[in-house]
Amino acid sequence: MKIYGNKPPDAAEAAGSSKKAVRTPKDTSTGTGRAASDMVNISDRGRAIEDIKGTIAGLPDSREDKVAAVSGAINDGTYEVSPENIASKMLQEAM
Repeated sequence: MKIYGNKPPDAAEAAGSSKKAVRTPKDTSTGTGRAASDMVNISDRGRAIEDIKGTIAGLPDSREDKVAAVSGAINDGTYEVSPENIASKMLQEAM
């Protein structure tokens, strides 16, 4: 590519100066006459993690029994809020 002054290169010049990629044949043999193959080994720890993920996925997103109890108490007007507990939890999270 040639640079002349401050003007950008001509599109035809820029296109002509690019090189094409050349493919090289891959060596697919392992030296034993067999084709190379990919192999994956999953450890016992990996299997345990997958089992735990499956168990967690099967759990509900919320504790329905606790939600029902609190919802019932709110509807009955018997649910009481403890400002001390709320302040304590807020301070614990801030630290």
